[in-house]
Amino acid sequence: ASVAAGIISVTATDGADLVFSVAGGGSGLSLDVDSGTTITEGTAAEFLTKGGEISVNLDEGVTFTGGTGAVNSIFSPLPALFPFEENTFDPSDQNTYNASTSATIYDSLGSAHVLSMFFVKETISANPPNTWTLYVQVDGQEVGDPDSLAVDPLAPTRASYTVRFNADGSLDTVNSDPILVSNWQPLDASGVLNGSLGPAPVASGGALPIPVPATSSNFQIDIDQATQYSGVFSVNSLDQTGFATGQLSGLDISESGAIFARYSNGEALILGQVALADFANQQGLTPIGDTSWVESFESGQPVIGSPLSASLGAIQSGALEESNVELAEELVSLIISQRNFQANARTIETANEITQTIINLR
Repeated sequence: ASVAAGIISVTATDGADLVFSVAGGGSGLSLDVDSGTTITEGTAAEFLTKGGEISVNLDEGVTFTGGTGAVNSIFSPLPALFPFEENTFDPSDQNTYNASTSATIYDSLGSAHVLSMFFVKETISANPPNTWTLYVQVDGQEVGDPDSLAVDPLAPTRASYTVRFNADGSLDTVNSDPILVSNWQPLDASGVLNGSLGPAPVASGGALPIPVPATSSNFQIDIDQATQYSGVFSVNSLDQTGFATGQLSGLDISESGAIFARYSNGEALILGQVALADFANQQGLTPIGDTSWVESFESGQPVIGSPLSASLGAIQSGALEESNVELAEELVSLIISQRNFQANARTIETANEITQTIINLR
């Protein structure tokens, strides 16, 4: 607290409860609070130390909530007190929360949004030990479920969740709230609904577990691995299961026939699996051209299965088929064809000789 020109300014950032009282006559002594509110007492301030300074250091922000009564001297007992309360959480004021972090999340259309999380350590006097409040915003917007008793019963409220830790620093999953964000309206850069899936508030049936694939913009924040130990706040791991829009950039097929797709957004997905068929008599298949064959009575019915199972072979991705004929058989056919050609050539030669002989006899 500092005193100057008849004005008392009280500044605090964090801590336990504080009491304060002002009394006096008609000099217009005023008490200027950080929030901007000025409380004026119509009394003289001759008991104050002009130009003096009193420092008050606390751990948590506090604000005046009002009070009555006065004192006649700074050495007199206080008949009435001015109670202080912790400052209301304000995401734009770093003095009202202990730590914060953020992550990129995606809506059902693949548009990116910023998830902000703020951690506030609660006082022991009003809560069990190791109690925190987690506040959540998306793109700077409130995402809490509507309050039917509020002035605007349809407007989103501030999403807050109680987080408690055990004495050994591990998360108290029994007494901590499940962190379900169930009133997020995805907006575009201009603040207009972007056409993606909308919220499903708890009052309207939105609850855990979240179905897959998602049917709303609801999502859960999992902090089961969070711990509370002595030290500076830090984030060791932060990931999410959403992803941006991507284009197919490549395909791979494994020996087992699994079709593995890669996308430009870094995601990968198994699209399906190639099946193989075997026949009791492969030689009984009926050819239909272009190295294609169909089932016939002689081949028997197909036995379908995945590659590398039973008697089925493996899939070789990216391979170019060489010859699919019996080389020895084709070589024999080639020799026979050549012999036939030679025999035909000799027949023609003999015919020419006979013709020439007949001509010469004339």
